Amino acid sequence: MIKISLDTNAVLDLCYRTYPEQIFLEIWSSLEACKSANQIKFYMCEAVLHEIEQKITDYEYDESVFIAFLDRFCVHQINPNEHGSSILTLKQELLKYEASRSSQHVMKDNYADLDVISLAYHYGVDTCVITCEQRTPFFNWENKSHTRNMKIPNICEKLNIECGNWSDLFLKLGFVF
Repeated sequence: MIKISLDTNAVLDLCYRTYPEQIFLEIWSSLEACKSANQIKFYMCEAVLHEIEQKITDYEYDESVFIAFLDRFCVHQINPNEHGSSILTLKQELLKYEASRSSQHVMKDNYADLDVISLAYHYGVDTCVITCEQRTPFFNWENKSHTRNMKIPNICEKLNIECGNWSDLFLKLGFVF
């Protein structure tokens, strides 16, 4: 089973922006089949849940779509206490590098980006992070000025955590459309 840690924009992309069910019924059906066959399990940290709820309000999205997603895919919602030690471990690891010492990933508590990564780190083998962020090429961990360029895929790469977007997951699951 692949344990999938979801970030805010990945969920918004699936539910509203890029792959809404009304248009991409086959993708949603295929994901549901994978969930039913125990091939995948979605995880969402509390910080991401709150961020999504705020974005739904800000953009006036239909909240019932998100609630239906949570129910349909039995998204396991995690509070920080369940993976707090992983967050601390990741912050300690990031403190080793100039580029991340003063980043929000280290300085801010309940920072959704780090929570998404720490969930995957916490669950270990057969996990991945789904995000719409793109890896910053040529990121230099020893350059303090690179703090603003650090993205979820850069951190995942540094920590050997699998990371990708929905298309990467669809390919991994063998979806053919």
